[in-house]
Amino acid sequence: MSQLSFASIPGFFDLADVAIAAGQPLTDDSISKISHNAKFGVVRAEQFYMGFYRNGDVVPTPVSPVDGYAYSRGEVLFFLIHASTLSPAAGFVPGQALFPATAPNGRFILCVPAADGLVDITPMSGSDYVAGTLVVNKAVIQGGAMLSLRSFKSARAADFGYMATQAHVFVHVDGGSRTASTAATAGVKK
Repeated sequence: MSQLSFASIPGFFDLADVAIAAGQPLTDDSISKISHNAKFGVVRAEQFYMGFYRNGDVVPTPVSPVDGYAYSRGEVLFFLIHASTLSPAAGFVPGQALFPATAPNGRFILCVPAADGLVDITPMSGSDYVAGTLVVNKAVIQGGAMLSLRSFKSARAADFGYMATQAHVFVHVDGGSRTASTAATAGVKK
């Protein structure tokens, strides 16, 4: 397969319709722009999957698998796709193709439906963590805010005023401080 070689990187020139309208003289400037646009049209944009990287890693410049051309940073647009805020586990190699395992820290990513709903949180058998229910609100999910939740062990329950026979509501407020209230009276079962 033959390859095209260009002395310079072709670019697109916006050419007004009136510049090439019927009955109008065709100028050398318009012909030059049409020529540049034709060159631009025969060169396909290459997209490269560069793999997974962590904070601080330098993503290398790609090399075309079509013709072996090594791109410079000025010729490349990098599109970041944020995958995780968690640190990768031991054995992670910058640029690896597969999603990296995360360090064993008890955190995980949970994908929930975009509809309002409830997620039951049940501690593992033998664990001393307090169980709970997470209220999933569609508007909150669509807001895109990062939500980090932590449970506590039964031994610390008193520090939070926790009573197993009553509901406890923790409110996450994104942004500045605001007042949150509930219409229920403390200690009253509903």
